[in-house]
Amino acid sequence: MENIITPELVKHEAHKYFLAPALWIIFFSFIPFMYQNFYLIVTIALMIFPGSLLFSWICFLYHESWHKYVPSIPNEKLFIFYGWLLAHDPQVYRIVHGGHHIHTNTWNDIEFHPLGFIKNDTLRHIYNLGEILLGSSFIYIITFFVIKKNARFKWQSFIISALALIVIFGSFFAFSHYFLNVKSSNIIISWILMFIIGGTIQHHSQLIEHGNIILNESTPFHDRIMLTRNLYPVGWFEKIFLFLTHWHAQEHILHHTEVSTYTRPFLHTLPMPPDAIYITFKDYKKVLWEMITK
Repeated sequence: MENIITPELVKHEAHKYFLAPALWIIFFSFIPFMYQNFYLIVTIALMIFPGSLLFSWICFLYHESWHKYVPSIPNEKLFIFYGWLLAHDPQVYRIVHGGHHIHTNTWNDIEFHPLGFIKNDTLRHIYNLGEILLGSSFIYIITFFVIKKNARFKWQSFIISALALIVIFGSFFAFSHYFLNVKSSNIIISWILMFIIGGTIQHHSQLIEHGNIILNESTPFHDRIMLTRNLYPVGWFEKIFLFLTHWHAQEHILHHTEVSTYTRPFLHTLPMPPDAIYITFKDYKKVLWEMITK
């Protein structure tokens, strides 16, 4: 087995950083039209595929441009653009993601636990249920209101992002409303539905990897990251989910043990740690149950 991810292999990934947003923009432009003119079940099916496939692709490229894994592309500009396509202020992710790699699997990981430990059991279960049902969109909103108090948060950056979002989504709105004759309410509802479906599927990939794994900060770093889970493609549900989320959870432990190496697109290239933890959806259901009951 080839154990080296060469610069040539990485360079071949560069075109995907431009292909993915182009495909997402085309698809997103017609979501309101589909919502207004198709049966709801058909629209939801299309939001799952290819919708969530494209949505999660943008999410993971957003993450990977933060890491600057492909040096031949304008990572900083693409990072900002991906954030805007996801209706984010990119500085929020810029502030929290480094901490995810330092405080992995602890309450101090603000990316996963923006409110830290919620002492009230009922409120914590309600919060976790919101995370399970609404996904990354729910987490982002909570994280934004926490991070805006951070010393690194810049209101100037927020204003620039807000103006960019007005231009981008205003253009989407104008195309749907004036060219495709979609009602304003249908445009907004279809966008909300797409972000919930796409964000929920994408976030469950992250919950499979890190959900409900909580250790003390004093736990040795290696011990903490080695509890990160990987989804084993044993059945059709696992295989379909991994396909929709670009196999992000299949060998995710490598992203923490080999953080400087671009591993996600290159399955079975680097050896997995011998004590890597694999789970199936049957195991994952237990994780979700514990999140809302314990």
